[in-house]
Amino acid sequence: MGDILGIIESACYIGGMENPISQNNNKLVDLNRLVEIIFDKQSAPSKRFLMAQKATGNLPHYKLGRRVFYDPSAVLNHITNSGKEVAQ
Repeated sequence: MGDILGIIESACYIGGMENPISQNNNKLVDLNRLVEIIFDKQSAPSKRFLMAQKATGNLPHYKLGRRVFYDPSAVLNHITNSGKEVAQ
């Protein structure tokens, strides 16, 4: 499972910049910024799908008043650890 996380983290390494996830270590972000940080523009799931996952409890989030925030590292960890193993 560590190999998958390494692949995802290296995919987030863009143009010699630092890993965007490590830059936002202790920051909570909204859904739009979460998608920018974790996913590639062409392969990102729809915001509607992510909001549905949040509503069913399948996406870690924090609600402050009416606003919803996400911890990018917690979401990435949840995605990589809750996914099913792929047969090799």
